[in-house]
Amino acid sequence: MSDNAGATTEQDRSESSAKYKVGERVKFVDEACVVSGVTETLTGRWRYNIERNGVCIAVGVTENMLDPAEEAAQ
Repeated sequence: MSDNAGATTEQDRSESSAKYKVGERVKFVDEACVVSGVTETLTGRWRYNIERNGVCIAVGVTENMLDPAEEAAQ
């Protein structure tokens, strides 16, 4: 039964290796958005939940669909 005890800690530690973190600003479909969730698949790929203006607009987005938010773009 104690095998699952470290699952949350292990998840938190592994999330630190994701390219984008929760709360980080990104561009998704040329819109400024925020990462609201990060999960790792069984194959070791990262999936992101994206929100804009406090509303979740996408779930399970891959890294290649996101760009870092460019603060100095305008």
